[in-house]
Amino acid sequence: PGVASKTSLLLATRHEQGALAACLNVLASHGLSLTKLQSRPRPGSPFEYLFYLDFEGAVGDPSVDEAIVELRARTSSLMVLGSYPSAAGRRGERLAEAFTGGDAPAAAVPRQGPGKNVLDAVARGEDRADTIVQIGADVRLGGAETVVFAGPTLVESREQIREVARVVKDAGAQVLWGGCFEPRASGYFVEGRGFDALAMLEEAGREIGLPIATEVARPGDVGKVARRVDLLVVSERHVHDRALLDAVGQVDKPVLLKRGAMASVDEWLAAAEHIAAKGKASVVLCERGVRTMGPGERRTLDLSVIPQLRETTHLPIVVDPTSAVGVRRRIAPLCAAAVAAGAHGLLLDVHPDPANALGGGEQALTFDMFRALMRSL
Repeated sequence: PGVASKTSLLLATRHEQGALAACLNVLASHGLSLTKLQSRPRPGSPFEYLFYLDFEGAVGDPSVDEAIVELRARTSSLMVLGSYPSAAGRRGERLAEAFTGGDAPAAAVPRQGPGKNVLDAVARGEDRADTIVQIGADVRLGGAETVVFAGPTLVESREQIREVARVVKDAGAQVLWGGCFEPRASGYFVEGRGFDALAMLEEAGREIGLPIATEVARPGDVGKVARRVDLLVVSERHVHDRALLDAVGQVDKPVLLKRGAMASVDEWLAAAEHIAAKGKASVVLCERGVRTMGPGERRTLDLSVIPQLRETTHLPIVVDPTSAVGVRRRIAPLCAAAVAAGAHGLLLDVHPDPANALGGGEQALTFDMFRALMRSL
C-alpha cells in the first residue's frame, strides 16, 4: 500500500466484434490507466488472439479487483500475471524513497532545465564525457573531427552509386550514404528500390572502402538490413514508431535518429532513450529542420538545438542541412554554421546529375559543389 504499482494481465477475447474494446472500456470505467497492450496469435485457435495488458494499479485495490471480476465475465480466459512496483516518472521518486530510504536511481528522477525529461541512457550527467560512436572499422563519430556522410537521396543504379562513392571518398567523406527503403512524401515521387538498391550500395561501399548507411522503415527489415550496413538510419517519419525503435535498439549497430519536423527536443530525446534503453545500439542524433511559417523555405534548420544538446546529452549530433533547406546553393553556409555551433557530423546529398535525379535533385550537390564545400570545411 502506498507504492505506485502496475498489474499485468493475459486475456483472450471472444471472436466477436468489439470484444477487445469492451475489455478496455472496463478499465476506463474504473479509472485504470492502460500503459501497454500487445497481441499474439493464440496457438491452435485460428483468428483468436491473446492480449497482454499492463495498467496502473495493484491487485487488492478495490477498483482493480472490481475491474478483474468484470473482465472475467467478458473474456474466454483471463490470467493475472501479477502486480509489481512501477518506477515511472515522479511516482518513481516516492517508490525509491519507500525502498531505499531516499536514494533514488538516477533514471527515475526527472532532470531540470532544457531537455528536463531526458533519462539516464542519453543524459549528460555530472561527469559523463561525449560518447564516441564507431561506424565500421575506422570511423569514430563524436570527437573533434567532423564526420561527413554523403551520397544520393535514392540509389538509382550500380554505375550511379559507384561514381558517387569514388567522388565523395576522394573529396574527404568518411561514410557513404544512400537511400534504399524510405517511402517518399508524395505518391508522385519515385520510391527506393529496396534490397536491390541495398546490394548496389553495399557493393560500392566495400569496393571503395567506406562504411555505408541507409534508412530502415519496417521493423521486420531491421535484422536483414543491419547485417549489411554499418549504420542504420531512422527517418523523421518514424521517430514515433515505437515498434521500429524497439527493433533497431536490439541490433548491435549504431542508429542515426532524425528529428521529426514537428518533434520537440524532449520528444526527440525520448525516442533516442527508447532505442538506447534496449542496451545494444549506439544512438546518433540528426537535426534536419523543423516546420515553421517561413514562406521561402522548406524547413527551418534549428542550429540553436546543437549547443542545447551538447549540454543535456552525451550523444553525437549530426546536421542534415540538405533536407532542411532543400536548395543546393544554400547548403554550404549552413554546413559551416553547423560545424561552428558544435555539430559532430554532416549528412549531405550528392548526385552526378541532379537535374535528372529520380529523387531529391533540387537539393543534391553536384560533384564540383561537394568538392568545394569539403575544401571550405
